[in-house]
Amino acid sequence: MAMRFSSMNAIVTGAASGIGRASAAIFAEEGARLLLVDRDREMLLRVADGLNKTGSAVETIVGDLSLESTAVEIAERVRQMGSQIDVLVNCAGIDMNASLAETSAERWDEVMAVNVRSAFLVCKHVVGFMSARGGAIVNIASAAGISPIANHPAYNASKGALIAFTKSLALDLAPAIRANCVCPGAVDTPLLHSSMNQAADPGAARKAVEARYPLRRIAAVEEIARVAVFLASHEASYITGAVVPVDGGRTMH
Repeated sequence: MAMRFSSMNAIVTGAASGIGRASAAIFAEEGARLLLVDRDREMLLRVADGLNKTGSAVETIVGDLSLESTAVEIAERVRQMGSQIDVLVNCAGIDMNASLAETSAERWDEVMAVNVRSAFLVCKHVVGFMSARGGAIVNIASAAGISPIANHPAYNASKGALIAFTKSLALDLAPAIRANCVCPGAVDTPLLHSSMNQAADPGAARKAVEARYPLRRIAAVEEIARVAVFLASHEASYITGAVVPVDGGRTMH
């Protein structure tokens, strides 16, 4: 089978773990040259080393994506790579399990900065390198941006904002650039594990989460990553502005 991203350059943020890491692996398998970005140096370099050993071309940037300086660094690296980006996948994100009363202004700002501002900044500095040949942007939001979950006001709001931002990109950057949004439900990631481990009984917390899903299970990261990669590919050439729930049926009822 022909590789869908042969001779293409792709940026994946939040690439050190979870959906970002899984997406990077699939892009690499399908021939993309990768620029991976994350603030976790150790894990990011481990991911890049593993992919390089398979013969993939992988570069990394360690940085805080909520800072514009990181987006500027990404743009400079793109220039060094030949000033062409074909795919941008914004996976960076954090959770916050806290009621409205428990949410400080500082933590609210942090969640917004990582989950929304980072995507805005990277898009702002990268889309200029896409316009000549076209390209695709995929933002990883959440089913919580469609159907909010209790005691997550900052997270819910940030993912709802990312959905709206994606639709704005689809309008403003057409026809050269497509922009779509993937909305996962519960996914087996370090982020989910961290959230569940805060519960008095993590095992019971996991079962309670699974019970909310018609498919009665939590997704594997690859199940989300495959959808993101599809939306970035030419197979999705007539899809833009889409909000795609990949959530085991949680938001359909």
